[in-house]
Amino acid sequence: MSTMDVIFETEDGALFKMKVGHSHTALETKRKIHKFAGIPISHQILAHQDEVLDDSSYVESYSIAENSRIHLRIEDPCRGLPGQPKMVDLLLKVPDSTSLFCVTMNRRDSILQLKHKIHETEGLPIDRMGLYMSGKKHNLQDAKSLSDYGLLDASVIDVVIRPAVTQSRSSGSNKLKIRVVTSCLYLQVNPTDKVQVLRNQLQNLQQKIKFELLSDYFFIHKQSVIDERVSFQGNNIHQGDEIEIVSGAIPLLIQQLLAAENAHIPYCRSCSSSIP
Repeated sequence: MSTMDVIFETEDGALFKMKVGHSHTALETKRKIHKFAGIPISHQILAHQDEVLDDSSYVESYSIAENSRIHLRIEDPCRGLPGQPKMVDLLLKVPDSTSLFCVTMNRRDSILQLKHKIHETEGLPIDRMGLYMSGKKHNLQDAKSLSDYGLLDASVIDVVIRPAVTQSRSSGSNKLKIRVVTSCLYLQVNPTDKVQVLRNQLQNLQQKIKFELLSDYFFIHKQSVIDERVSFQGNNIHQGDEIEIVSGAIPLLIQQLLAAENAHIPYCRSCSSSIP
């Protein structure tokens, strides 16, 4: 089957080129557009030289040739009257979640407005948020609109939260950046805060980004049980250190040793007890 390059132009002026067979019907062309751009077939209206293409008619019957321009109008009968702003339902994939959630936006909205919507819905920080079209590597730019990127109904957006940037010691920052190993999270804490505040941070984050958090656990730092009544500084936790979450309750013997203010007690995983 011989093919030709045809240019498709959407209502907002976006252009894309696609190969179309001379003997393809308009419906077959719509199927190719759906596969290429994700636009539902039932929402597509194709027109050439002000004539709407009938689904059962062949492309060549409309005098469409190499590099002809076909106007693609996208309409959803469930979305109100023609001429009203076009709304789209975007599917967002957030970190540590196996399910998608949906937000409704105007195609004229900016990427920054979408970030604000995600922040309102999921509580994720705008300043550390990156948005990517599913399977693409390029970060969507704040100033551009959804239509600039051709985002349509059911487009999937990957939401990435970058680690918080800690200032260098020379800048006067007194924040510690720590990594919670089991949950693969990077958190900032005040070195003088008691370690027990980490539980509150994890619980708040768990509600926002839905990662798995054990109901009963304690913390280990460099193979030593952490006394949560003592500060991070008092537990010798430093910049970039890793803290591990261990399932279960602290064994009674270790609790007694911690109560005696022996804050750094080596912990044996296999026997679940302190090492003499």
